[in-house]
Amino acid sequence: PDLTSPYQFFQHWMRTDDRQVEEFLAKFTLLPMDEVRAIAAAHAEHPERRAGQRRLAEEVTRLVHGDEATAAAAAATTVLFGGSPLEAGPEALAVVAAEVPTAPLPGRDELAAGADLVPLLVEAGLASSKGEARRAIDQGGVSVNGRRVGPGAAVRTEDVLHGRYVLLRKGKKHYAMLVGA
Repeated sequence: PDLTSPYQFFQHWMRTDDRQVEEFLAKFTLLPMDEVRAIAAAHAEHPERRAGQRRLAEEVTRLVHGDEATAAAAAATTVLFGGSPLEAGPEALAVVAAEVPTAPLPGRDELAAGADLVPLLVEAGLASSKGEARRAIDQGGVSVNGRRVGPGAAVRTEDVLHGRYVLLRKGKKHYAMLVGA
């Protein structure tokens, strides 16, 4: 894990070309060949679901990094590719926090009053200025924990997941995490 995080390792296998799924399942996993062929056939029917890549990523990551790291990497993948962070466990959010830019979570008093989201977007690196952050919010391009926010948005105590995480997203692919101690 010091050389390649379980999440990055998992993502490497998720990016496997559709044409290589069966070959890689056969070469890099310990699955029986009948099962490899069944997975490949199911994948060929619906490649957009990426079930073959997901199974490949899970099997190989489990062999290299173990069950716990595989589960956290798979859950983090789900969060960063459209899943709800509200359903993710603390292990998955810790993996996400290790993979995206982070900024400190505001203090309890500030969260209780509602911390202005604009400077938090700048501090987290999702916007280069407060003006850019305001425009992104005004245009509906910002979400907090998967929930789209509008003008005047604030991060509140109830937004903090597992006592220390708030996931911010700008656009479809730009994430940052506010992390508490």
